[in-house]
Amino acid sequence: MIDRISVERIGENGESIIEFEVPFLKS
Repeated sequence: MIDRISVERIGENGESIIEFEVPFLKS
């Protein structure tokens, strides 16, 4: 099962940018 982490960042224009990052799981 892979968990996606949502990261909210502020753009240069002051608009909110939401990025979804998929971390690598160590087996």
